[in-house]
Amino acid sequence: MTVDGGGALYLTATDAPFCNVQKFDSDGSPILQIGTCGFPMDTFLSGPAGVAVDSTGDLYVANGNFGKVKKFDGNTGTFLGDINIGAYPWGLGVDSADNLYVSTLENQVQKFNSSGQLVTSWGTAGTGSGQFNSPRHLAIDADDNVYVADFGNNRVQKFSSDGEFLTAWGGINGPTGISTLGDKIFVSAGYGASVMVFGPSVDDDGDLVPNNADNCPITPNPGQGDYDGDGIGNACDTDFFDADGDQIPDGSDNCQLISNPDQADVDGDGAGNACDNDSDNDSIPDTSDNCRMISNQDQKDTDRDGLGDACDEDLDNDGYLNFQDQCPLVAAAGGSSNNGCPDSPEGLIMLLHGAVDTGGLRTSLGAKLEAAMNSRISFVKIHHLEAFINQVSAQRGKQISVEDANQMINYARRIVGTIVAADR
Repeated sequence: MTVDGGGALYLTATDAPFCNVQKFDSDGSPILQIGTCGFPMDTFLSGPAGVAVDSTGDLYVANGNFGKVKKFDGNTGTFLGDINIGAYPWGLGVDSADNLYVSTLENQVQKFNSSGQLVTSWGTAGTGSGQFNSPRHLAIDADDNVYVADFGNNRVQKFSSDGEFLTAWGGINGPTGISTLGDKIFVSAGYGASVMVFGPSVDDDGDLVPNNADNCPITPNPGQGDYDGDGIGNACDTDFFDADGDQIPDGSDNCQLISNPDQADVDGDGAGNACDNDSDNDSIPDTSDNCRMISNQDQKDTDRDGLGDACDEDLDNDGYLNFQDQCPLVAAAGGSSNNGCPDSPEGLIMLLHGAVDTGGLRTSLGAKLEAAMNSRISFVKIHHLEAFINQVSAQRGKQISVEDANQMINYARRIVGTIVAADR
């Protein structure tokens, strides 16, 4: 329906034997009937829907089943012409310059000038901004903004007269009819079962966001969160399910039942850290893994402090971080002034005496190193044994072969040069 400048009301009647537009004066008295349910074709209305009246009093009728908009003289009912839409027209509206806007069930809005020539069109099928799902009626405000009842998306979208998307608000169950009056917008919702009013001073849900700016006008959502950007706030979006309340829809949430708004996923396996029992994807459950966030299937823990080498910043547990420690696998005594290395060769000797067990036969590395000291080999040169000591340390507590022990001794001999052959 629509109202002209003189206050006359126009209503469409879609069922036979009516198939017409009926015009009433402001007192409700019938004035005129326009259209027929059959021939002649000029007045044949089949599935009439939206109506609109321009500033001259001419009447436009969406003749749905024929894919046209018919134009009549609103005072006499004289047929003035057809505008081919090429789709099923539904809603009509006229702006201050007598441009005609047509919404179609094919998810588009078309704009025509007063001569019936197409000016522009916009819209595709979808849920995004500027997209539609079976739009119904539309309305034009005093500033020539266009409001479209986006029926299938349960929202109203607002556009400029050129089709630029301006805003949208949702939570409106099946909006169909829409009209404007002053700064207020009236929308029939619930398939016509109720009328909702939107305006700068109307706030139905009490969330301090006025209805005309609220993307959930009847469900409180002061933050106006809209994760999927469809103009319908998360609080009332039927396409938005968020079981853990972290504002990430379940369809995109890598932990659907445990809140994790950062969606962190260290191992990139698709399961967020918050719910991943193997955060580093090394096949070792977090409850048993000595490096939960860094893959280390061998679980090596040189200093036996419960923290795997892969993530241990102090491998010898001497208080010196690895990047500072000149002997990262040899523990220095507290207060060491030697950059994390033992302060005396005796520290190295003690390490070697207890490091290697060859089936009960102790190597004499300790004694050989003492001999090297007596030969006045510098302490700095002894520190060059660190690579060898690291190998020995890795075998601490394990049984190794005599051959492996001999290889270690030969390696030490090459470095120091004065250590004699190991005892057999």
